[in-house]
Amino acid sequence: EFTFSIDEEFTLVSECLNLIENVFNKRARVYRREPKSTIVVRLYDTEIAQWFKYHVGQYSYGKTISKELRFASLDIQKSFVCSWIKGDGCVSHKSKQSQGISATTSSLEFAKDMTYILTRLGIYHTILHSKPSGLWLL
Repeated sequence: EFTFSIDEEFTLVSECLNLIENVFNKRARVYRREPKSTIVVRLYDTEIAQWFKYHVGQYSYGKTISKELRFASLDIQKSFVCSWIKGDGCVSHKSKQSQGISATTSSLEFAKDMTYILTRLGIYHTILHSKPSGLWLL
């Protein structure tokens, strides 16, 4: 199950559906959750669910990155980082001196794994923990 903001229906949701169809040759179902302003993409396939669980963990707080992804080619890692930023990140344009990209996770292990990948890609970064939200910010 993948959850998106309702505002991402024609961007990330469409991209997710296309990837599922092209990579796994499966069709996912889309559910709109109006009260929560979210869209859920569900794929009912145990084998694919196990693949995702192995490579990125389970639930937001249990996310990790598999050894295969941590040591994947730089091109694969760049795509992985870009996808993470698309889903859980933002670009800041406060001023020319204060531009940046940030992304969040509720999993410390995922934050550590992303730090390794960002370092491997030569991307300068910091990691911060927000006590009120419990999120890790990179």
